[in-house]
Amino acid sequence: MFAPTSRLLAALPISVAEFRESLASIWLPRVRVRSPRLGLAVSGGVDSMALATLCADLSGEVSDDDDADVFTAFIVDHQLRSGSSEEAWEVREKLYKLGIAAEVLQVQWPEGTNTKSLTNLETLARRFRFRLLGQACRDHGIESLLLAHHSDDQAETVMMRLIDGHRGMGLRGMRAAGDIPECFGMHGVHQSHAEWLTNDDPRSPAETQNAVGIEFWGVQVLRPLLPFSKDRLTATCEAVGTPWVEDETNKDPTLTMRNAVRHVYQNHRLPAAISKPALLQLAQRTAKKIQAREEEVDSLLKKLDAVLDLRSGELAVRFARNFFPPTILKTPRAPEYGWPGTGKRVLYPESWSMDKEENKVVATMLIRRLANLVSPRETVDLSSLETAVRYFFPRLYLANPFDYVTGSVPSSFTAAGVLFERVQTPDANFPYYTWMLSRQPYTRGEEPTVVIPPNTPSPSLTSLPPTTTTTTTTGRDDHDNDDDDIPFLPGEEEEADNPNEVDDATPTSVPSSFEAPFTLYDGRWWLRVHNPSPAHALTVRPFRHADLKPLRAALAGPMRARFEALRVDARSKARFVLPVIVAPASSISPFLTEHNDNDGIGIEEGEGEGERLEGDEATAAAAATTSSSAGGASNAVNGNDEDVVIAVPTFGVKVNVGAAARAWRELRWEVRYKKLDGTVQARDEWEGSGGEEEDEDVPFVDDEQQQQHGTGRGGAIGR
Repeated sequence: MFAPTSRLLAALPISVAEFRESLASIWLPRVRVRSPRLGLAVSGGVDSMALATLCADLSGEVSDDDDADVFTAFIVDHQLRSGSSEEAWEVREKLYKLGIAAEVLQVQWPEGTNTKSLTNLETLARRFRFRLLGQACRDHGIESLLLAHHSDDQAETVMMRLIDGHRGMGLRGMRAAGDIPECFGMHGVHQSHAEWLTNDDPRSPAETQNAVGIEFWGVQVLRPLLPFSKDRLTATCEAVGTPWVEDETNKDPTLTMRNAVRHVYQNHRLPAAISKPALLQLAQRTAKKIQAREEEVDSLLKKLDAVLDLRSGELAVRFARNFFPPTILKTPRAPEYGWPGTGKRVLYPESWSMDKEENKVVATMLIRRLANLVSPRETVDLSSLETAVRYFFPRLYLANPFDYVTGSVPSSFTAAGVLFERVQTPDANFPYYTWMLSRQPYTRGEEPTVVIPPNTPSPSLTSLPPTTTTTTTTGRDDHDNDDDDIPFLPGEEEEADNPNEVDDATPTSVPSSFEAPFTLYDGRWWLRVHNPSPAHALTVRPFRHADLKPLRAALAGPMRARFEALRVDARSKARFVLPVIVAPASSISPFLTEHNDNDGIGIEEGEGEGERLEGDEATAAAAATTSSSAGGASNAVNGNDEDVVIAVPTFGVKVNVGAAARAWRELRWEVRYKKLDGTVQARDEWEGSGGEEEDEDVPFVDDEQQQQHGTGRGGAIGR
């Protein structure tokens, strides 16, 4: 035997082939993107410089356009110490020498901030850093951002989560691919796309769009270096002479938890059970178990009926009495454990306690997939859904699988910002549960409000006055799904006519507010409102009880029918979490005396399909609208400028009768529902809605149920 030399023990540099294979395993270029481009987050340290070196070597292979930079690097200057700006520019020059285009992004701390006194400096710096990176990716047309995390980082992450008490899914560690963090509410960055990345034109005629579209894409982060150790990254830089800088703050074990963990690993021999190889194996085992559970959830979702109404944000879910947990077991047992007369082998009591705990985890993941569709939160914590699991699947809490569920189960409850309502219970004629999931009703002071500023024409189309959110309630959790722990875990759509379509006669000098970015309203809908007024701001707020009568009086023809669809397609509580566009009464008062002749009062061309009100209907509409608007105008004169609802954007409703219709005839908007994961059917039926007089709380039901119970239109459950 011979002793291995230091050369044999030395880490090998990462080859371009290895890097290419790792990147290809987690990155699939998007089909509709004109020219796929990748961003790099570079600090100047050895990890990110190794990433830049590999990207520079790979760029010649993946580029099909000599004029296009496939890779663009971003250096974030946190401005936390003197000389940081100079260092950032030095890193930029090093990247240029590698052939990588680079840009320096500077964090702008709020004026007067003493960063040295901040106890949550690391958290804030991370948030600012990723939001800058996300914005830069959007502005550069970059779909994916590469990060330089490696296997040593992964082991440290798992160790930190163990120290924090995580025993569940958080032990998976960092994922190789995922949504960019800390960018919730940034359109074109977080789970949404920038039109110019594709062939979409944000100023294209709205008749080519549905009333409510669905967002897609978003910037993702990729970690292609996770399979490699830090030693190999260092060897990669040394092999080609790539320089890097050492950040001395990373060596201070008292500064951050990660620094402390790193110090322990570098200076102490640890038990094999918590060595880096062991922690990496733990992360891999956890990831495989999570993947298996997610595949089971996918299978379950295919077996239930679930339909999301994009207009109301309501989700209807129907499943059979014995949908979950499954009753048939793979392992044969004695006949006495079979369901009488069926011959089926079922779950036997000895294994029930073990299986039901695993089933609780799967059930929680299933309910989270459903709740995510309607919740205003960025993420839904698994630990917040234990109540939902107990009420959705009460059999999971039985001591014996053959017992019957006894006792009362609440017909409604809230969890994770979602209102769960059981609207149908199995009986002899209908063996299904039907649940409605919607956004939880607002509490006092919680109502989200978005202000759309007055419009200023912009012939160059370059002025982008942003919408401002005065109150935001997303219920965002402070941690992402990777940190989820379960406390009870042991050991493109059809085209439709659109009321907010841009007329062909729209001038080329598009008002700047039409070019404003989308705003995420209440964590569910992306809204972009064109405010045609140069003097009055508009507001987006929730629908209120007091809005019903005035709005109904200001609608006629198909618009009135769409509004009446709220009676069936938005259940009573769901109506009052819908967004409406309101205008100040002072914007309407100058139009009160115009065209008050009861002959087609203010009906917009095309929106009433040529229909004109006549006789008593016209008189009543005129009286109601004039009274409502006049009251608001009177309050405006007295210094109380009340608002008037002029549109319900998600239902495609805009006032078309009276003074408000004349004042806001040029109002336009775009609305898209947040990104969906494709697990349920979505609908947007906002044409041909009748004004049925049935019970206002009729749930979405299928045709069979409509015929059986005589309910109004629905059709949301049946596939």
